[in-house]
Amino acid sequence: MSKLGFIIVQYNNYEDTINCIESINQTMKQNDYYIVVVDNDSPNDAYIQSKNIFESNEHVYVVQANDNLGYATGANFGVKEILNVYEPDIICVLNNDIIFKTDDLLKEVHLLSNPYDIIAPNIFRKYDGIPQNPQPTISYSLSWINTYVFFYRLLSFFHIFYLDFIPFYLAVKVMGRYYAQEEIDYSEEQFINKAHGSCIFFTKEYVDRYKGNVMHPDTFLFLEEDFLSLRCKLYNQKILFAPSLKIIHLEDHSMDSIFKNFRKKRKFVYKNHLKSFKAFKKYYKRNRKSIERV
Repeated sequence: MSKLGFIIVQYNNYEDTINCIESINQTMKQNDYYIVVVDNDSPNDAYIQSKNIFESNEHVYVVQANDNLGYATGANFGVKEILNVYEPDIICVLNNDIIFKTDDLLKEVHLLSNPYDIIAPNIFRKYDGIPQNPQPTISYSLSWINTYVFFYRLLSFFHIFYLDFIPFYLAVKVMGRYYAQEEIDYSEEQFINKAHGSCIFFTKEYVDRYKGNVMHPDTFLFLEEDFLSLRCKLYNQKILFAPSLKIIHLEDHSMDSIFKNFRKKRKFVYKNHLKSFKAFKKYYKRNRKSIERV
């Protein structure tokens, strides 16, 4: 049987971490698993609380980063930590606001019929039940990236005048028409272009290839899945959507624990999306020739 490792990235909100780990304990019928909780230098007592709660749990190790590394680099930090103490065949990187709803996770992983480098589970948003995998297929280009850079600059500008709802509403209308043209089958095991970043499974071969850097480190928050999608395209790696691996995503719990003010939260989201799109643009331009040959 395969051994599974879990990397849970935590910031501020340790209550979700407890619920996440409880769901892992319930879905893992075998003892061959290990969990590393990476606390991203939370300013509150989340690290101490988590460490005290799981101190006697042989399956859980809680570690604190020296700084807030963000999601991607925090995940990479956790992967390297787990490789020092455990030898997992598959590593699952996830937000702490994830709840596993599969009866026997390892059994379902073994039942997958296609070869893969990455598994994208069947993620549902809790508040409306909408599936988050498979993600819509994107044909990456400089014009696509520049459109989003412009969009988030526009949002940031309009936000100053409390008018950011205008470009946001227009974008939802336009993108809604675009994505509505793509028919997505949520019930079949299939290879996909892009996986939602809140919970992703990586094979040992994938982890070894990138020396533990399973996520591209150039993003602090947002676009992790776009960097991953482009990386997989460049190196012909397969992302397999597994509808049998059912997961609930509470979404935005950590951010909501930081920002009680909705306006400040939106400003933070716009700013970090813009940073990530600029980093993604640099990554795309560095690899443009190779991408266009694929």
